[in-house]
Amino acid sequence: MPEMQFIIDIPADLDKVWAFHNTIDSLFILTPPEKHAKLIGEGTPMCKGAVYKIQVKQFNFIPIQLWSEIIEYSPLEGFKDSQVKGHGPFKSWVHSHQFAAISPNVTRITDTVQYELPMGLIGKLVNRIFVARDIKNMFRYRHQMTMNKLGA
Repeated sequence: MPEMQFIIDIPADLDKVWAFHNTIDSLFILTPPEKHAKLIGEGTPMCKGAVYKIQVKQFNFIPIQLWSEIIEYSPLEGFKDSQVKGHGPFKSWVHSHQFAAISPNVTRITDTVQYELPMGLIGKLVNRIFVARDIKNMFRYRHQMTMNKLGA
């Protein structure tokens, strides 16, 4: 199962970084605009067990719906979300968001993603050609937007 890790140090205190990420609204700020991300239904507060139904567009026109459940939640430390089985493009997807104060005014964000595509060897080929690059680009965008919103 592929795993990727993305780390950035943000020149902002932990409380500010946590407050920004501790809402479903941040997902739409942190998703590249060409994905046209939107929430379907209610935007309940972030907590363990919360499920968010999200629609994005791939290639700017193919709608993809995924359900994401918060499976771990620890204020100021982080949270973990997982694609609800059978409700998204992945066979499995788990994204861990970790936050740590490395000085009074610098917070380290560590995003770790573990995922698997369906369709066996075909899925592995699609991952090599497209999906891995798309995930890297998405996290590059996420971290740049976080820096733009919260950086000094």
